[in-house]
Amino acid sequence: MTSRFDLSAKTALITGGSRGLGLSIAHAYAEAGANIVVVSRKQEACDDTASAITAAHGVKTWAMSCNVSSWDQCTGLVREAEEATGGIDILVNNAGLSPLYPSLTEISEALYDKVFDVNTKGPFRLSTLLGEKMAARGAGAIIATAGSPSKPVRTGIASTKNIGNASSLCGRVQTANARGPKAAFGPLSPLRAA
Repeated sequence: MTSRFDLSAKTALITGGSRGLGLSIAHAYAEAGANIVVVSRKQEACDDTASAITAAHGVKTWAMSCNVSSWDQCTGLVREAEEATGGIDILVNNAGLSPLYPSLTEISEALYDKVFDVNTKGPFRLSTLLGEKMAARGAGAIIATAGSPSKPVRTGIASTKNIGNASSLCGRVQTANARGPKAAFGPLSPLRAA
């Protein structure tokens, strides 16, 4: 194993795991020995990714589709993943939306609600459900990713992911009695001269 971390006998569930940062995390954890549950909205993308991870790293994988903006789908995902794997040790809340829009005042309520549901509601639901199970087993980790908006105009709506991450952490601390340094959440964007 070339990794400095040994995740053998651990199982990680990664939302947004079929592409981008989630895919990179899935490969890194698999390289470290973790079994991987690939979660994305599209089952075919999950299937393809899970097969590629197994072929590349020789670990067990599961492919599960879920729209994390849905409370009920998150509940079903946790039930299915726990049953299939025997227990999730690591949750990576990676799925997220940061759509482009012309200005903050032109964000519609429907768009805001859609982004908030993916970036905040889903991570909160998954963190509380899996955090409770991790606490009962006496171990587990919940990780929340957050992107840095590439353009200042995106900061407003993208910040819902930071709220979701704070919610994830609060859920983890309450239910899993996690120990660690205090964390502060908030978007950091460099100011640019016009």
